Amino acid sequence: MKALFFGSIGTICDTSEIQRLAYNDSFKDAGLDWHWSVSFYRELLSITGGQNRLKHFIGLEQRKGLSASLLENVHRNKTTIFNERLMSGQAILRPGVARLIDDAKHAGLRLGFISTTERRNIDAIAAALGTAFTLGDFDLVTDRTMIEHEKPAPDVYHVALKLISCKPHLAVAIEDTADCLRSVLGADIACVVTPNSFSTEQDFVAAHALVSHLGDPNTPADQLAGRDIVQHGIVTLDTLARLTQLD
Repeated sequence: MKALFFGSIGTICDTSEIQRLAYNDSFKDAGLDWHWSVSFYRELLSITGGQNRLKHFIGLEQRKGLSASLLENVHRNKTTIFNERLMSGQAILRPGVARLIDDAKHAGLRLGFISTTERRNIDAIAAALGTAFTLGDFDLVTDRTMIEHEKPAPDVYHVALKLISCKPHLAVAIEDTADCLRSVLGADIACVVTPNSFSTEQDFVAAHALVSHLGDPNTPADQLAGRDIVQHGIVTLDTLARLTQLD
């Protein structure tokens, strides 16, 4: 294994509920009578990209006459509210993330944070997590401006492989949703899925391994499906490397 990729923000910090609340606050600020419940937002997470979710919602509701500028303002305000919630202390690093990043650095692996969200969302997560998560630890950090097509298209992983000069079979990616899994597989990279709290019911049958999270000594991970990569309650670089040795 030459490279380890962390995918969406959700692989680092489970932010789905914070996002949902931020959307509802933004709807209220815009004078819209919209409200996304937990169950409905779980369904919306099958669609990658906040603006795409808004457009899908409008299509379902058959709401006419809504301007593109209104939707842009709603999404922009949502991002501001989301970032404010993060900075208020609502962001918590997922188990095993800091440990695995540190291990990868010491092992000389190339590290990538492979996201297709806006850069300010990435920066907000890093700022909210403080010293527990530092973007400077990564050899590569991607965002929406670097690709034409967002996940589930494989574009961002093709870009990542090219920028760090790595062959697909020498990399492992960690993702948290079905769309993001498809993005990884489309680039012929082995994928470990650590579902977030809103994506647990999605279809991850194609994942090389499915685990509850990466695990720490005091917070053991559970192997849910696929190749066994959990050893004594944690996912290690050695167990991840097995995924690059599959036929």
